[in-house]
Amino acid sequence: MKAAAAMVILRNTGLFLILAVAVLWGIAQIMTANNKVRHSGYTASVYGEEIHYLDSADMGINPNGTPVLLLHGSSGNLWDMEYRLSAALQARGFRTISVDRPGLGSSSRNDPALRDPRMQAGLMDGFLDALGVDQAVILGHSLGNTVVMGMAMNYPDRVFAAVDVAGVSHTWLGEPWILYQFVDWPVFGFIWTDILLPLVGPIILNGMAEATFAPDPMPENFIFDGGVNHILHPKSFRANADDNNSLRYMMVDMYSDYDKIDVPFLLAWGEGEYVQSPTDDHTGVAVPWWNHGARLVDILPDTEVVVAEGVGHMMQHFGGDVIADALVSFLDRRGLGQN
Repeated sequence: MKAAAAMVILRNTGLFLILAVAVLWGIAQIMTANNKVRHSGYTASVYGEEIHYLDSADMGINPNGTPVLLLHGSSGNLWDMEYRLSAALQARGFRTISVDRPGLGSSSRNDPALRDPRMQAGLMDGFLDALGVDQAVILGHSLGNTVVMGMAMNYPDRVFAAVDVAGVSHTWLGEPWILYQFVDWPVFGFIWTDILLPLVGPIILNGMAEATFAPDPMPENFIFDGGVNHILHPKSFRANADDNNSLRYMMVDMYSDYDKIDVPFLLAWGEGEYVQSPTDDHTGVAVPWWNHGARLVDILPDTEVVVAEGVGHMMQHFGGDVIADALVSFLDRRGLGQN
């Protein structure tokens, strides 16, 4: 009798768990459907991938201006660069081309090798070719700068000049975020990205975004206006986690070849990360100058540095005018200014 009762309890418990998972799965699917980036209307097919982009020339804005390819950072998408920075550059006569890096936003990532920034650089080279752009200023924010480094190393003829905006260029400090590490766990990785993340992610996301903006205030409604909520989509989260989990090893392979780079680099940093030292607490500092920008200045043959006072990591939002003005002067001093 006891054994039979135990079997009934186990069977009922199993059925309850299956039902609970099914309900959570259904709710997660509904929430996931709302975590997509709005489409610009433009997509280019490059090497078996679909690259989502927005080109100011298609809107009649500076079609003959010097092109600037804008590469967003971790968890971002093209709307992060379009939010403020592209307008500042367009006001100085530049043609802006913002893209979703592969696997993020509305761009595909069919090839898992695209976790490597050098592979993404090759994809961006092909993308510019598809748009008929022979040369461009390549600008990358945060993790997006790893792709800039890859293009400067392997496709220098495509790079008119490079702009490193609070960008990653050397080994990342510390372990990858545990929520990124979950993605690689057997079984639980799927449960985390496809069921739990859409449910608990909105609670986590707002705090993450606010911390990234610190000490600047996060713009009101930025989570949706900047399309940041797309990172809660399983596809995007997995791609972003893949980038971050492999970042340290990729950078070790890359920076040993930086001495071969000869394209001019403008390094634009917010004061909050520029003044931080190796002995300071890293709270609120995503990409400290001493570990990234300062090391590039010591290696690269042609660099200039501009610092935005009172600005943190999100330089593209609160230092857009500083970046745009500095880029105009930077190019003019090298005889590369616009006609």
